Amino acid sequence: MKRILIAMALILDVAFGANAESEIVDGVTWYYETFSDGGVTCARIIPGSDVYKGDLTIPSSIGGYPVREIRVGAFYCCSELSSIIIPEGVTSIGDYAFYLCSGLKSVSIPSTVRGIWSSAFCGCSRLTSVTIPWGVTHIGDWAFSACSRLTSMSIPGSVMSIGEHAFSDCNELTSVTISEGVLSIGKYAFLGCSKLTSISIPSSVTSVGDLAFLKCDRLSQIVVAAGNTSYRVESNCLVTMDGMMLVAVMFGYDVVHIPAGVMSIPYHMFDSDVNLKAVAMPSSVRTIDEGAFKGCDNLASVTIPEGVSIVGNYAFEDCSRLKSVTIPSSVIGIYYRAFSGCSSLTSIFVSNDGDIDAVKKMLNEAGVNVGRLTFDHVISPTIEGDEGATVTGDVETGFVVKP
Repeated sequence: MKRILIAMALILDVAFGANAESEIVDGVTWYYETFSDGGVTCARIIPGSDVYKGDLTIPSSIGGYPVREIRVGAFYCCSELSSIIIPEGVTSIGDYAFYLCSGLKSVSIPSTVRGIWSSAFCGCSRLTSVTIPWGVTHIGDWAFSACSRLTSMSIPGSVMSIGEHAFSDCNELTSVTISEGVLSIGKYAFLGCSKLTSISIPSSVTSVGDLAFLKCDRLSQIVVAAGNTSYRVESNCLVTMDGMMLVAVMFGYDVVHIPAGVMSIPYHMFDSDVNLKAVAMPSSVRTIDEGAFKGCDNLASVTIPEGVSIVGNYAFEDCSRLKSVTIPSSVIGIYYRAFSGCSSLTSIFVSNDGDIDAVKKMLNEAGVNVGRLTFDHVISPTIEGDEGATVTGDVETGFVVKP
């Protein structure tokens, strides 16, 4: 709602600006304003009092001035707009330019465009394909978010940055090509792209934002190009080159070894991975963040390694087959609903030097009915997560990790 209000304020400011003019071209009333670009007077399309609809071609010139930009919210909520051809010469598609154009099925973007800015095509729910031409350097935050029928996307190497949430909730997106030359992928860039099965990270990428592939629960292949000095794939995980940050995980595997060196299991990283039956966490892990393993229905047994201090909110919520958890003495906080909905949970094992009463208190404060659980001491295994580690057992008896 806040984003919508901001957009409307920007659009109203533009639409009723002092320089606003209009001209009828091929039966369509176009609203525009003039600006100077390197000493040349140019036009930018702006929102007007009429609603744009149907199949439209933006004129290459208007009022005698070349059209160079599509301004903030120019076609905002034009739900009856079905196709748009943007002429050569236009260099910028502004914030919210086609925001919530829910009937838009086709758009032609010329090679002269350099920026597709924030929320430019957000909510264009009937848009099935878009060709981003070579020459575009920036894809803004939320630019194609919620384009729910978009099935494929090819991002040319001229693009320096893919913005935050740029393709979030494109839930029909099955294929993405990120070309060599792209430098950064923003936070949540592909959040909720639930049909995306593979992604290749070119060697040019130096930054992948937090949770860029969160809730891509069919993502079963991640490839990092040779020569990339920032990221690598190890044990079905995308990690930073130093191994300290877990960036993304591949789904569809019943056993996952988190690479040694990883410091935290990020927010909702394995959320709803119904294939996951066992996870080996290394001793480098310090926090299990909010919702990290939420809804992992087939996870039967978890050993939290010594060194972990915090088990975050909802960390193992709704792991309905989870029967036993081993908690080390290093844990000082088990937070809200960390084990809520774990209806099969019966056994809590505390490391040999741990305080069972302290663990009971933390679980109770997290909303766990400790009265139905049994507690005992066990010597926690050291789990380094290296290639030599093995996981044995089955979903009924639980799993044992042996380094």
